[in-house]
Amino acid sequence: MLKYLIFAQILIKITTSFKCECSNSGIACLEECDTGTYCYTTWIVLGGDVVWQGCKTTRTDLLSSRQCQTNRKGLVTCVCDSEKCNDASFSVASDAALIVPKTVKCFNMDLNQDNFCFGHYCTFSMEMIINDFGDLIPTDIRAYRGCSDEEYSADLNSVNMCSISGNVISCRCNSSFCNREAAFPVSLGNILCYMSSPFTGNIPEGLKYCHLCYLLPTDYQGQYDRGCLSVSDGAPVETKKSGNFERYKYCDKDLSHCPDGCEAGSYCFSTWILRNGGLKEQGCKTTRADLLTDRQCQTNRKGLVTCVCNTEKCNGPSFTIPSDVSLTVSPTIKCFNGDLIENNFCFGHYCSYSGEVILNDFGDILPSPYPIYRGCADDEYNDDLNSVNVCTLSNSIITCKCNTQFCNRESAFPIPLGNIVCYMSSSYYDSHLCYKLPTDEDGKTSRGCLTVSDGAPEELKKSGTFRFFYYCNQDLCNGDFSENAMDLIEEDVKNVTKI
Repeated sequence: MLKYLIFAQILIKITTSFKCECSNSGIACLEECDTGTYCYTTWIVLGGDVVWQGCKTTRTDLLSSRQCQTNRKGLVTCVCDSEKCNDASFSVASDAALIVPKTVKCFNMDLNQDNFCFGHYCTFSMEMIINDFGDLIPTDIRAYRGCSDEEYSADLNSVNMCSISGNVISCRCNSSFCNREAAFPVSLGNILCYMSSPFTGNIPEGLKYCHLCYLLPTDYQGQYDRGCLSVSDGAPVETKKSGNFERYKYCDKDLSHCPDGCEAGSYCFSTWILRNGGLKEQGCKTTRADLLTDRQCQTNRKGLVTCVCNTEKCNGPSFTIPSDVSLTVSPTIKCFNGDLIENNFCFGHYCSYSGEVILNDFGDILPSPYPIYRGCADDEYNDDLNSVNVCTLSNSIITCKCNTQFCNRESAFPIPLGNIVCYMSSSYYDSHLCYKLPTDEDGKTSRGCLTVSDGAPEELKKSGTFRFFYYCNQDLCNGDFSENAMDLIEEDVKNVTKI
């Protein structure tokens, strides 16, 4: 889960407010960056050459007392808040007081004080189990400990505070070896929040008391992370503000899903606990499949009934299950659950299979050393790339869903090569569609390819914009190596010059 949360944060798209100059070691970024709050420039030393230009998103007020910052390496960073204000004329203010924070020793991964690192701040993060009384119980997943020299620490990364987002605690402190454990207690808030993940099919799997609830759209299948955020006492007030921030929607009311409505790409939905029963959930569903023709309402073996509509807030209080709708429950089958032992099975309407594979230049799909996920699903709706009796290959991840007993032993359906050449990482592959994602907060653009098995719904091969993905069906329509060269150069420079 920690890996998933980190991955999810990498894909965050900054809310557009104004544009900033963007460069790395004098090389211009391929695409301008948009900022929610600030542009910045970093110089190698005061009055020295420019190292970076870009965007920074934070709800903290940086202009009042922290317009310019420095660190022990001599890097100086200043922020501004207007259109391309960090251009060539932008400079360090003559009256800026540049005070270097003290340097401290920190634990570096383990608790051996001889294995330390130097930094202005010590960091600590770990996945935890949080019980109903707010107690933090360690898991067997290793804690991360280290150092940081960042000139600016935004919002949830502020100094001398801890935050819990979902079930991950993160801390930053500025005294020697303060990262042995979580440095500051995080109390329960007084807001009751739903907790769920894309892996639970948008069905809330628990409730927690926190300072803020959040809703985070996570992927092209219309799934969401629902969770909550709590911070330690003394944390900046900005960390408890409700409202939209990056792709997060924070709210401060009990059991808030999305207080001002959600934006549907195609459908609104309502889910009832059973036919003529209480309302369980309302929200948005994005799919390119036509659901209204023969799938306006669906049910599953648990009795949940979901119906969709496609006009403004059509799933309001007056929305009901049509009296003439026929609700047929799909057969329940046994599926492999994790391993290939048939006695270790799960029940579901569908079996699922996903894993990372290795692709060669001839389109062969070879096994990788990473574990395979096998399990069951009871989704009332299966969106696009999660369609039944289909396998998809997106970059090097293969995902399948099938509806016969134990059909998830291996990939259920062969995936042929497409006839479109796409750029992915540092190679080119034949696929059905190329795609690229919006540029992230570091100015990087993810590019890749999608291939589907024979017999898959035609919607899976449609070009156009779909949630965060832009799909296209012409050779190299998602770019090529020259467009990604800047990303590779930036990564090399950052690995050498910045922690």
